[in-house]
Amino acid sequence: MIKKMRTGVMVCVALLMLSLAAFAETAGDFSRYAGTWQEEGENSGRFVIRADGGFVHVDAKDVLDMEGTLERGSEEIGGTVHRTIRMTDHFGKLDDVFYDDEEGELTSFQFGNGDAPAFRKTKTPVPDTALPEYGYAGDDEKMRLIVEWLRQEKGQYSLGDVWLPAPVILLVDDANPEDIRVFGNFWCHWYSLYGTCLVTESGGEMPAVFHFAEKDGKITLKNVETAGDGTDYSRDIKRFCTGYEGLADRFFKATEEEREACIASVIREYRDQNALAIDAYGDLFWPVKPL
Repeated sequence: MIKKMRTGVMVCVALLMLSLAAFAETAGDFSRYAGTWQEEGENSGRFVIRADGGFVHVDAKDVLDMEGTLERGSEEIGGTVHRTIRMTDHFGKLDDVFYDDEEGELTSFQFGNGDAPAFRKTKTPVPDTALPEYGYAGDDEKMRLIVEWLRQEKGQYSLGDVWLPAPVILLVDDANPEDIRVFGNFWCHWYSLYGTCLVTESGGEMPAVFHFAEKDGKITLKNVETAGDGTDYSRDIKRFCTGYEGLADRFFKATEEEREACIASVIREYRDQNALAIDAYGDLFWPVKPL
């Protein structure tokens, strides 16, 4: 009786392992396809596929024009069943279907109906996409406190693998140690890594003034004034800039160059601290920005 029970257990374990293997084949592990797939032809772009089933497409002009998820399937063509990878963008549109070129080791994809592929793609290595958490590593205690406050209060977005701040500091008033003020537009973004490009998934801005106190060499964060939405946006900025001539205009006339310089600086710092293979960043529908 015991022997039969053990045999039954072994059969159940074997069936469970087969089920798990089948699940892995159809679910979220796309490591076999992970990498950069380059289109052939004059106006070629490239697909970057991650092991977790996410992808982005970069067109011939180096614009991140599409992102989405992969789904396995199969399709019969000319009496032969081909395994497929269907690519659906974040708007729910089916954009492309890839067909395995070979069973066994995957060397390329076919694009199109499988009979006359429009182009083929070759795979290049992709780094590990597991991204460590960002941590401020500088020696400015006020900035460390700002980053921690932003992480807890304003960093909760739904998309992306790593959160990075981009604090564009406009003015620091440290004349009064009991009320040191740091004015700025405090951007926060969530990113995912595709190949060697950090892609913006979500984020936003937060005009604010941080109030600190310094006593016996110790700095504490007292409170934060932030700008609201809609009609409150400009009114709040003008309110907390009262007494600082021209400061409100600096908020309203902030340049893209200031913001991008700050974003790039933080990404470089994050990359170097963690020895990551990141050489560019970008937003969807805009050109990739080299670091």
